[in-house]
Amino acid sequence: MGKSVNARTPYEYNRLYGRNVVSSDGVKIGTVDQFVFSSFKEAPYMLVRTGPLGSVTGTDALYVPEAYIKSVDGQVVLSPTKDDIRHHHSWARAPQGVHRW
Repeated sequence: MGKSVNARTPYEYNRLYGRNVVSSDGVKIGTVDQFVFSSFKEAPYMLVRTGPLGSVTGTDALYVPEAYIKSVDGQVVLSPTKDDIRHHHSWARAPQGVHRW
């Protein structure tokens, strides 16, 4: 299992750029585009580009709270399954205090 993710440094966040993001059941969700910080939240959000078709999520981007990152190895693994992510509609909206890219 990879390194658990909690309170990473800016350097560690930057190293995740471009890595594949997969669900806990191994389905590729997209790639890490950036980490964004809401003015109303302590923990950052990982902006995941899912691509123009968004076949798994139905949207071209997701704002995933850092708490849902299960591990980081060669890729970023999220704790929810593909179906859980598909039904997590709030992740398609930018967090309060963050402008959608």
